Amino acid sequence: MGINWNYPTTIWIGENRIEDLSLACKELNISNPLFVTDKDLINLDIIKNIILKLKKRFKNLITFSNFTGNPIGINVEEGIEVY
Repeated sequence: MGINWNYPTTIWIGENRIEDLSLACKELNISNPLFVTDKDLINLDIIKNIILKLKKRFKNLITFSNFTGNPIGINVEEGIEVY
């Protein structure tokens, strides 16, 4: 079961909502998504599965994980350059 609500931004919660990521991108007119996660999480099976599912839907999926924990300004700048 999934639930959506809007205030101040759209929030999607519920079991298996990972399956709805491509739908969320479609609703937001995102055709070239940037998947951002830190380098400690990028190799977890759940993250690998998310990326694989998104790659099936988006030819131009980009991932960025060149930071740990709380990113700082330079990490944000690097992510923008990657995108």
